[in-house]
Formats: sequence, C-alpha cells, structure tokens
Amino acid sequence: MKLEQIKNVFKPPQFSTEEDNRVAVILRTISILSLFGLCTILIVRLALASLASVLPISIIAIFIAISIGVAQLRYLKLASALFLWSILLYLMFMSVRFDGSHDAVIFAVPGLIVIAGLVLKKRYATIYASTAIVLVVAVGLGEMLGIIHNPYSQRTGITSLMDLGIILGLTAIAIRLLTDNMNKNLARALAGEQEMRRRSEQLRVSELRYRTLFESASEAILITVNGKFVECNSIAVRMFGCDAASEIIGHDPSEYSPAQQPDGQESSVKSGNIREAALAGIPQRFYWRHTRKDGSEFDAEVSLKSFDLGHEKFVQAMVSDITTRKKAEETLKRSEEKFHKLFHASPVPMTMSRLKDGRYIDVNDSFLKYMEFERDQVIGKTAVELDTW
Repeated sequence: MKLEQIKNVFKPPQFSTEEDNRVAVILRTISILSLFGLCTILIVRLALASLASVLPISIIAIFIAISIGVAQLRYLKLASALFLWSILLYLMFMSVRFDGSHDAVIFAVPGLIVIAGLVLKKRYATIYASTAIVLVVAVGLGEMLGIIHNPYSQRTGITSLMDLGIILGLTAIAIRLLTDNMNKNLARALAGEQEMRRRSEQLRVSELRYRTLFESASEAILITVNGKFVECNSIAVRMFGCDAASEIIGHDPSEYSPAQQPDGQESSVKSGNIREAALAGIPQRFYWRHTRKDGSEFDAEVSLKSFDLGHEKFVQAMVSDITTRKKAEETLKRSEEKFHKLFHASPVPMTMSRLKDGRYIDVNDSFLKYMEFERDQVIGKTAVELDTW
C-alpha cells in the first residue's frame, strides 16, 4: 500500500487530451529531478558551510515544489511557466555569481530551451528561448563592461559572446523545428489511434448488434466453413438437443442427419450437392430430416445462403423445426380424406356450394343418381340454373 501511495505522489493527474498528458509526464519528471538536484546541492553547500548561495537556491527549490503542486491541481500552463522561469533565474544567478556566460550557460540553457519546446506552445516557447538568449548575452556584456565580476569574467570577449549567441540561437531554431515535427508526428499518431478506437468501437457495436440479432432469432442459425460448423445460436443448441454450443461447433452437419432422407437419397450426398449450389451463389430452401443428439429425428425447413468474410466463404443455415406443422398437416390430410370418403359414400344426397354465389363445388354420387345428372353438369352451376328447386 505504501509503495502505491508513493507512486501516486509522483504520478501526474490525467487530462482530457493526450497532448496535455504528454506534457504533464515530461514536466513532472523534470520537475522532480530538478528539485532532487537542488536539494542535493543545498545539502552539500550546508555540509561544506558554503552559505552564500543557500538562500537563492532554497527560493528556487520552493518555486519548483510549488509548480509541482500547481500541476497536480491541473493548472498545467502555470506550472510549466513557474518551473521554466525558476530554473532560468537560477541559471542566471549562477552565471552572474560564479562562471558568467560559460559552463552553466553552455550546457544548461540549451537544455532549458529543449524543455520549453516540449512543454510550451509555439508562441510561449519562442518568447522563453528569446528571453534566455537575451539574458545570456546581457550577462556576457556585463562581464565585458566590468559590471559583473566572477572568476571567469576576464575570459569573456566579444568573439566568445557572439559564438555563444549564435550557438544558442541555432539551438533554439533546431529545437523549434524538431518540436514542430514531433508534434505533427504525435498529432498523426493520435489521429491514427483515435481512428482505430473509433473503428474498434464501431466493430464492437456492430458485433453486439449482430450477436443480439443472432441470439434473438426465432430460428436456429448455424454457420459453416469448409463443411464444419463454426458458429450457432442458442436456439440451435436446444433444437438439436445439446447442452452447449461446443457440441455442435467443429462438427460435420452429417452428424446431425440420418443416413438417408425420406426420398431415399443419402444425406451426405444430398447435403453436399445443396451446399455446393449455395456456395455458387444460389440460395437454397428445402425440407430436411435431422437427428438430435439423442438420435431422435425431426423434420425441418432449411434455407442456405453463402457470404464472404475475409478470404473465406461461409454458408449460413437457418433451420426451423416443422415437426408440429407436419403433424398438423398430416392430421388435416387424414381428416379431409375421411370426410371425402364419408361424403361420397353417404346414401343421402349431399352437396357443397360456395356461400357467396351458391355454385356447387362438389356433390356426392347419391345426389347425382337421385337428380339424374353427370358430375360435369353440376359443378360450377347453381340450383336455379339446374332447376332443382
């Protein structure tokens, strides 16, 4: 827990844009390192009883600590300004007091210009770099004019000052160009990442929509590739008497069909011909005798349609269990046959006519015999036309 708390202290807050998050990470890292470095310098100075620069260094360290707190409060621009101007003032103090426009300036100021290019907007980074160069040149001129005195003042000349100004100027320009290029690359990368996220979200929504439709369908849906089931919905699992989709996926469709269909054809041969036609782009709709996991058979109406996904061709099967419907049809057929036999075998003359116009649609043999008509004389006529009333 303590380690996590320490990590949270050093972890910058999250911002709404990736650019701000990048700046926050850079600023937090450099600020903490700078604060650690200044504290180390303070400890060494106190240990060596060199108290001349303790107060200025302490003030700069306090400002850097404040900038860390300001960044934690999500005031990123203010935190960047506090840190960069504090470090620049510290370097100028060191230059005036100790080595003028020499070692500290040559090595540290370009680094500050780099940091400014990374964490500040173009306008503010340019202002900061220009100010830093002006201050360095001012220190050099102060040394040349005898206004500033330090152990290295006598080494400062117009040539070295011009060289230093040119070097710092070129450094600032190069850093600006590199930062612009980096920002453009970062913007492209962020745009690419956002596009990937957008497409990923679209794919997730599409897959969710497909899965919802797939599972909410009233029919069994099975998908095959290369003659093997690769997907099925929950209706299919129940229809085939299975406990899980894994009992269907990876299996051959022939495993859920009897050896022969009611028309006498072998299931494997007939299904292969139908599947080939579907793969050729011809939708198929047909009746099929299936078997469940326990071996019991049921009648089904099946429709097949192929589709391409990637480099593979899939076949989608939609299966409806029509066992109940077929039983009802058979019951109705038997009932009609029984009625037909009773109707025509009845010794009582009987007729059937349409309600709307009274035309005969069927009569039994007793009626024909009694009325002395032939069937074709009666069907389609009315009693009035036949003068049977």
